[in-house]
Amino acid sequence: MTRRLLGLVAIGVMGIGASAQIAPGGAEGDPPCRADAELNPSRAVVGQQVLWRVRISTGLSVQEISWVAPPRFPNVRSERLPGRADSVVGDRAGGTVRIREEHRALFPERPGDLEILSAGLRCTLSSGDVFHTDVPAAVLRVTSPPDAGRPADFSGVIGPLIVKTHVEPSRITLGESVRLIVSLRGGGNLWDVQDPFAGFESPAAEWFATRPVLKLLPGTRLGVQRLFEYDLVPHRAGTLNIPALQIPYYDPVGRAYEAASAARIRVAVEPRSPVSPALPPSQPLAEPSIEAVDGGWIGLALLGSVTVAAATAAISLRRRASGSAARDEIDAARAAHATGDRDAEAAALARALRAALRPHLAADAARASEKLARAGPEARVAAALQALAAVERARFDPSALLPHPTEVERTIGKL
Repeated sequence: MTRRLLGLVAIGVMGIGASAQIAPGGAEGDPPCRADAELNPSRAVVGQQVLWRVRISTGLSVQEISWVAPPRFPNVRSERLPGRADSVVGDRAGGTVRIREEHRALFPERPGDLEILSAGLRCTLSSGDVFHTDVPAAVLRVTSPPDAGRPADFSGVIGPLIVKTHVEPSRITLGESVRLIVSLRGGGNLWDVQDPFAGFESPAAEWFATRPVLKLLPGTRLGVQRLFEYDLVPHRAGTLNIPALQIPYYDPVGRAYEAASAARIRVAVEPRSPVSPALPPSQPLAEPSIEAVDGGWIGLALLGSVTVAAATAAISLRRRASGSAARDEIDAARAAHATGDRDAEAAALARALRAALRPHLAADAARASEKLARAGPEARVAAALQALAAVERARFDPSALLPHPTEVERTIGKL
């Protein structure tokens, strides 16, 4: 028999059920195929996992089973789960039948009576005859989580939830970064969960969030894991405190709102050892000369005259980043430079370079600068990464030279 139906769906055996069979049947009028469908539970809240099982019974003469058309799940997210392969059993009439099961995990996306639809199954016998059997429609009755007792920060997460946080490493030197991993795991709609640190700002560190990762873990039920990762760059030595987390969810079985939590984490940040300046301290921070650009921190030869290079960079920057975050941050860096606010200038230059690098490095643009430098990027973005490393070094080493905003603008223009 074909394996097209194996491994589709994996769900419990309780809930509502129905069955349908075909005619004409097999020997002595028995149908060669029959299908039952069940939902568990038959009532749910938006985002709750519901198990849908189709149990297919066939005579030994059936050689192939296939869907007439794939089942449809309007307003429902559907994920395939392992089913049950063929097993040969005796039926109540004393005959022998094969039984297989198709399972899916369903997650309703809106309240109401949602109908699970199927065009049925096609059964081909060894004689070449083809029969059809219906897979009965089932109705899932869906409600919204109740208003009573709903926490103000409830974001729609359904089902029991486990939250874990982890940092790598737990001790760093000022100027290095620490990776924070937040893992959320449960059986509900975790793809809808919000970034647990969205909008959080820390005066002690700069946060760079990477793109969240979703993992689906098939089994008798679907396990769902959501991973959020951040690179944290501390601003000063001492103890970096990562705040505790508390994420509310609605438990449809207990019919109550609960909260999953993770404790606060402390990271030791040691002072940075004195290092030699990246450039002679006497080199001016004002508008760079031709010699300063050629022999300074960028270490790249300008192509053509400074006038041509500057014009080309400006045109490129306007074309690729007009009105962008990179342009805004360069302007902010110039304003900070004019007032002598070195910390604000360095932070703005770092943000400008990261914004410009993001299209070239995809999600990796959020990584700390030393990790980006080890990633082996293509040559055309190497200068921007070198500039970013110089800016980050200057932020944590007062003796290191901070590149001028014009130099950073030219480097971004070359991207």
